Amino acid sequence: MLPQKQWYDSSKADPEQVKQLCREWNTNPYVAEILLRRGYKTREEIKSFLLPSLNNLRDPYELRHMREAVDLLQDTIAKNLRIVILGDYDVDGITATALMLEFLNKCGKLDLDFFIPNRIKHGYG
Repeated sequence: MLPQKQWYDSSKADPEQVKQLCREWNTNPYVAEILLRRGYKTREEIKSFLLPSLNNLRDPYELRHMREAVDLLQDTIAKNLRIVILGDYDVDGITATALMLEFLNKCGKLDLDFFIPNRIKHGYG
């Protein structure tokens, strides 16, 4: 499991630790610096970041309302109702929309559509 980390820390990592990490993991100093500044210290933490695995993912049911979302989607599919994916215009929103559509398309013949709001026309936030 990846440790919970802060997004920003302006302090510098110990140069000796950076060199050691570079040697041990055959990585460059920039990656080593980032890992150390984000608090990755143990071999397991570093491995989980540099060599990610599906086993390191958190349980999706830890997300708030996930059970309700899954139940609603299953019910909608069972009743053969239309499914509309509401996306976002930023890169992760477009990517998530495309991935969800691709996944649902592979689930069978479903009535699918998507909507990505226009920032100018529909506003922001």
